[in-house]
Amino acid sequence: MSAHRYDKKRRTLVPSFPGHYWARWKIKDPGTAEEDDPPGGQWEVVQVFENCIDPEDGEYLMVSVPGVERSQSIENFHWGTRVPEPREATPNEN
Repeated sequence: MSAHRYDKKRRTLVPSFPGHYWARWKIKDPGTAEEDDPPGGQWEVVQVFENCIDPEDGEYLMVSVPGVERSQSIENFHWGTRVPEPREATPNEN
C-alpha cells in the first residue's frame, strides 16, 4: 500500500494512512493561534492521525504539528515522504 494517494479534488498527493510524514505548511486552519502569521515554509515532521471512523469523510485524516495546539487539515500542506517507523533497539545499542 502506498503512503500517498492522488487526491483529484485537490490535484495533489496526500497521505493515505496515519503515520509521520515530512510536510511543509501552506496555510493555517481558521482558529489556529497566530493564524495571521504565515507559516515558516520549512520542511518538518508532522503526525497524520485518524480523526473519525469514516474514510470518506473530508476530515478522516488530520495533521498534528509539534507546538501547535489545533489539528490541521491535510490540504494545508505540501507532502514529502513518510518517515519510517524505528527499528527495534538491539542489545548493542546504547
